[in-house]
Amino acid sequence: MSNSHSSPRAEFPSTNSDLWHLYVQTYNGIASYLDKVLRKQANIKLDDFNILTVLTQGGIQSDPPQVVRMGEIAADLSVSPSRLTYQIERLIHLGWVDRIPVKEDRRGKGVFITDAGYKHYMNARAIHTDLMDTVVMAGLNAKEANALASALKHMRQSVQFD
Repeated sequence: MSNSHSSPRAEFPSTNSDLWHLYVQTYNGIASYLDKVLRKQANIKLDDFNILTVLTQGGIQSDPPQVVRMGEIAADLSVSPSRLTYQIERLIHLGWVDRIPVKEDRRGKGVFITDAGYKHYMNARAIHTDLMDTVVMAGLNAKEANALASALKHMRQSVQFD
C-alpha cells in the first residue's frame, strides 16, 4: 500500500529524470539565493558578477587592461552572444566595463574591466566567496567536493557548447 504523503521520497534520485529535476532545483535555488544576497549586499546581479569573474581570470588587473573577446566570454558562460551583448551594454552604462575593437579581427569586439568595475567586483567577490564557503559548499568534505566537480566537468564535456 502506497501513500504519497507518508512515503518519503528516496534520498537519491532513482532515474535520470529525478536526477535532472534535483539538479534544476538545486542550481536554480543556489543561483537565486546568490543573486538575492549579492544584489542586497554588493549591489550587483549574479549574471554581472559572473561576467566580471571571466574578465578577471587573468589575475590582478593589468595595465593595459586584459581584453577578452565577446565570443570567449559567451562561450565561457554558456550564454548566447545576443544575451551577452545586452549584459555588456548594461555594464558599460554602469561604468564597470568598456568595449574596444580587437586589432586582429576587424569585426571582433573585446571587453575589459574598468577600475570602478574591478573595485566593485572585488567587494562582491569577498561576499560571494564567503557565501560559497559558509552556505553553498558548507558540509561537503573534500571527497564529496571532488566528486561533485568531477561529475559537473563530465556533464559539461558531454554537451556540445557553441
